Amino acid sequence: MKNIKIDLLKPFEWRVYKAIQLEAFKEEPSSFGTSYAEWVDASDKKWQERPSDKDSLIFVAKDEETAVGVVGVTFEGEEDGKAAYIWGMYVNLKYRGMGLGKKLLKTIVEAVKKTAQVKRIKLMVEYDPTPAQRLYKSVGFQPVGTTDYKLGDGKQHKLYKMEMFLK
Repeated sequence: MKNIKIDLLKPFEWRVYKAIQLEAFKEEPSSFGTSYAEWVDASDKKWQERPSDKDSLIFVAKDEETAVGVVGVTFEGEEDGKAAYIWGMYVNLKYRGMGLGKKLLKTIVEAVKKTAQVKRIKLMVEYDPTPAQRLYKSVGFQPVGTTDYKLGDGKQHKLYKMEMFLK
Protein backbone atom coordinates (compact mmCIF):
# COMPACT_ATOMS: atom_id res chain seq x y z
CA MET A 1 0.00 0.00 0.00
CA LYS A 2 3.01 2.31 -0.13
CA ASN A 3 1.98 3.93 -3.44
CA ILE A 4 -1.62 4.62 -2.43
CA LYS A 5 -2.69 8.21 -1.88
CA ILE A 6 -6.05 9.44 -0.65
CA ASP A 7 -7.11 12.83 -1.96
CA LEU A 8 -10.19 15.00 -1.96
CA LEU A 9 -11.76 14.75 -5.40
CA LYS A 10 -11.87 18.01 -7.29
CA PRO A 11 -14.89 18.74 -9.53
CA PHE A 12 -12.83 18.49 -12.73
CA GLU A 13 -11.85 14.92 -11.72
CA TRP A 14 -15.42 13.65 -12.14
CA ARG A 15 -14.28 10.98 -14.66
CA VAL A 16 -12.20 9.35 -11.89
CA TYR A 17 -15.31 9.33 -9.69
CA LYS A 18 -17.40 7.89 -12.53
CA ALA A 19 -14.94 5.03 -13.14
CA ILE A 20 -14.60 3.92 -9.50
CA GLN A 21 -18.31 4.41 -8.73
CA LEU A 22 -19.40 2.33 -11.75
CA GLU A 23 -16.95 -0.37 -10.65
CA ALA A 24 -18.49 -0.25 -7.17
CA PHE A 25 -22.06 -0.51 -8.48
CA LYS A 26 -21.10 -3.46 -10.68
CA GLU A 27 -19.01 -5.37 -8.11
CA GLU A 28 -21.12 -4.71 -4.99
CA PRO A 29 -24.76 -4.15 -6.08
CA SER A 30 -26.12 -5.00 -2.63
CA SER A 31 -24.03 -2.25 -1.04
CA PHE A 32 -25.66 0.73 -2.73
CA GLY A 33 -29.12 2.21 -3.01
CA THR A 34 -28.82 2.40 -6.80
CA SER A 35 -27.62 0.06 -9.52
CA TYR A 36 -25.03 -0.14 -12.26
CA ALA A 37 -27.85 -0.30 -14.84
CA GLU A 38 -29.27 3.00 -13.55
CA TRP A 39 -25.92 4.78 -13.93
CA VAL A 40 -23.94 3.18 -16.75
CA ASP A 41 -25.55 5.36 -19.42
CA ALA A 42 -25.93 8.50 -17.29
CA SER A 43 -24.89 11.74 -18.96
CA ASP A 44 -21.60 13.44 -18.21
CA LYS A 45 -23.62 16.28 -16.66
CA LYS A 46 -25.23 13.83 -14.21
CA TRP A 47 -21.82 12.41 -13.23
CA GLN A 48 -20.51 15.93 -12.60
CA GLU A 49 -23.29 16.81 -10.12
CA ARG A 50 -22.00 15.12 -6.96
CA PRO A 51 -18.31 16.09 -7.38
CA SER A 52 -19.43 19.70 -7.94
CA ASP A 53 -21.89 19.79 -5.02
CA LYS A 54 -20.69 22.20 -2.31
CA ASP A 55 -22.52 20.05 0.28
CA SER A 56 -20.56 16.89 -0.59
CA LEU A 57 -17.05 15.58 -0.09
CA ILE A 58 -15.60 12.68 -2.05
CA PHE A 59 -12.24 11.11 -1.27
CA VAL A 60 -10.58 8.77 -3.76
CA ALA A 61 -7.76 6.34 -3.05
CA LYS A 62 -5.36 5.92 -5.98
CA ASP A 63 -2.59 3.44 -6.63
CA GLU A 64 -0.42 5.55 -8.90
CA GLU A 65 -3.13 6.96 -11.23
CA THR A 66 -5.69 4.16 -10.83
CA ALA A 67 -8.64 4.75 -8.50
CA VAL A 68 -8.96 1.79 -6.11
CA GLY A 69 -11.31 3.16 -3.47
CA VAL A 70 -13.87 5.87 -2.81
CA VAL A 71 -15.89 7.28 0.06
CA GLY A 72 -18.40 10.10 -0.09
CA VAL A 73 -20.46 12.18 2.29
CA THR A 74 -23.17 14.77 1.90
CA PHE A 75 -24.25 17.36 4.45
CA GLU A 76 -27.88 17.98 5.33
CA GLY A 77 -29.65 20.14 7.86
CA GLU A 78 -31.62 18.52 10.67
CA GLU A 79 -33.68 19.88 13.56
CA ASP A 80 -30.71 19.76 15.95
CA GLY A 81 -28.05 20.95 13.51
CA LYS A 82 -26.16 19.65 10.52
CA ALA A 83 -25.55 15.95 9.88
CA ALA A 84 -23.23 14.22 7.45
CA TYR A 85 -24.41 11.14 5.56
CA ILE A 86 -21.90 8.67 4.16
CA TRP A 87 -23.66 7.72 0.95
CA GLY A 88 -21.09 5.28 -0.33
CA MET A 89 -17.84 3.52 0.34
CA TYR A 90 -15.99 1.03 -1.82
CA VAL A 91 -12.55 -0.57 -2.02
CA ASN A 92 -11.47 -2.63 -5.04
CA LEU A 93 -11.35 -6.36 -4.23
CA LYS A 94 -7.57 -6.57 -4.77
CA TYR A 95 -6.99 -3.88 -2.13
CA ARG A 96 -9.21 -5.23 0.63
CA GLY A 97 -7.73 -6.52 3.88
CA MET A 98 -4.87 -3.99 3.76
CA GLY A 99 -6.44 -1.29 5.92
CA LEU A 100 -7.39 0.95 2.99
CA GLY A 101 -11.07 1.02 3.94
CA LYS A 102 -10.18 2.19 7.44
CA LYS A 103 -7.88 4.88 6.02
CA LEU A 104 -10.63 6.14 3.70
CA LEU A 105 -13.15 6.18 6.53
CA LYS A 106 -10.82 7.96 8.95
CA THR A 107 -9.98 10.52 6.25
CA ILE A 108 -13.61 11.43 5.68
CA VAL A 109 -14.42 11.47 9.41
CA GLU A 110 -11.55 13.91 10.02
CA ALA A 111 -12.73 16.11 7.14
CA VAL A 112 -16.28 16.14 8.52
CA LYS A 113 -15.02 17.05 12.00
CA LYS A 114 -13.52 20.23 10.51
CA THR A 115 -16.95 21.24 9.22
CA ALA A 116 -18.71 23.60 11.60
CA GLN A 117 -22.01 22.60 13.15
CA VAL A 118 -21.92 18.91 12.17
CA LYS A 119 -23.08 16.96 15.19
CA ARG A 120 -23.05 13.44 13.79
CA ILE A 121 -22.18 11.25 10.84
CA LYS A 122 -24.74 8.70 9.65
CA LEU A 123 -24.66 5.69 7.37
CA MET A 124 -26.50 2.46 6.65
CA VAL A 125 -24.93 -0.99 6.39
CA GLU A 126 -26.08 -4.57 5.94
CA TYR A 127 -27.73 -5.90 9.12
CA ASP A 128 -26.01 -9.28 9.03
CA PRO A 129 -22.40 -9.11 10.27
CA THR A 130 -20.06 -8.07 7.46
CA PRO A 131 -16.51 -6.73 7.21
CA ALA A 132 -18.00 -3.30 6.45
CA GLN A 133 -20.08 -3.37 9.63
CA ARG A 134 -17.02 -4.32 11.69
CA LEU A 135 -15.04 -1.53 10.04
CA TYR A 136 -17.64 1.10 10.89
CA LYS A 137 -17.84 -0.08 14.50
CA SER A 138 -14.04 -0.06 14.78
CA VAL A 139 -13.89 3.68 14.08
CA GLY A 140 -16.74 4.59 16.42
CA PHE A 141 -20.04 4.15 14.59
CA GLN A 142 -22.82 2.61 16.69
CA PRO A 143 -26.10 1.00 15.57
CA VAL A 144 -29.08 3.25 16.34
CA GLY A 145 -31.84 1.34 14.58
CA THR A 146 -32.77 -0.74 11.57
CA THR A 147 -34.62 -0.19 8.33
CA ASP A 148 -35.63 -2.15 5.26
CA TYR A 149 -34.29 -0.73 2.03
CA LYS A 150 -34.22 -1.78 -1.62
CA LEU A 151 -30.61 -1.85 -2.80
CA GLY A 152 -28.90 -1.92 -6.19
CA ASP A 153 -29.42 -5.67 -6.54
CA GLY A 154 -33.17 -5.01 -6.65
CA LYS A 155 -33.85 -6.81 -3.34
CA GLN A 156 -35.09 -5.56 0.01
CA HIS A 157 -32.39 -5.71 2.68
CA LYS A 158 -32.49 -5.21 6.42
CA LEU A 159 -29.95 -2.52 7.24
CA TYR A 160 -28.46 -1.07 10.38
CA LYS A 161 -28.67 2.67 10.73
CA MET A 162 -25.37 3.67 12.33
CA GLU A 163 -24.18 6.98 13.72
CA MET A 164 -21.03 8.53 15.07
CA PHE A 165 -21.59 11.47 17.39
CA LEU A 166 -18.98 14.19 17.12
CA LYS A 167 -17.64 16.19 20.04
